[in-house]
Amino acid sequence: MKTQKKLITGYLILVLLLVAGSVLAQKTYQLNTDNSSMEVSGTSNVHDWAMDVNKFKGILSFNNQGSDVGISSLFFEAKAKSILSDKNLMNKKAHEALKTDEYSKITFRFANVKNLNASGNDITGTIEGYLTIAGKTNKIELAFSGKLSDSQLRVKDTYTLNMSDYNVEPPTAMLGSIKTDEKVLVKFDMVFTGKDYES
Repeated sequence: MKTQKKLITGYLILVLLLVAGSVLAQKTYQLNTDNSSMEVSGTSNVHDWAMDVNKFKGILSFNNQGSDVGISSLFFEAKAKSILSDKNLMNKKAHEALKTDEYSKITFRFANVKNLNASGNDITGTIEGYLTIAGKTNKIELAFSGKLSDSQLRVKDTYTLNMSDYNVEPPTAMLGSIKTDEKVLVKFDMVFTGKDYES
């Protein structure tokens, strides 16, 4: 009986050490909005257009312990009404299309990561997650590349989004004579600054 208790105790201690080691190896990275940017751009039958996303936040948990590199969680949120251009009419039409009075936030929630590769300070991969726009949620795959250091993770890339997938009607103007394409390009350059869980 004593031998069995010792084995159980030893097993529990081993499990606790493994869990603690995993947690301490992780860092939580807060999105540094001052050094990050996001732009949404597209085309119309008249001219190209672009809008900046001005208010957003995010948090990421990342493990960078030796060969055990991985993302365990990620959450991103943007204020829909903060998507702005220098043209008031464009802003109004975009916000109407996004139904910002009803759905004030655009969110992305992490599901999985695949093809994650780290070589030196370079990191690439594909994040799978759930993107919610105007109340509609779709699972997407988001490829990225970035640079990793002890205190910072910078990721950037582009993603092509079809507005019709989110029941968003492409904005029009001038009694329908100006029509935007339903596909838009999201360009992001995100800087996350890290902090150890143990600190």
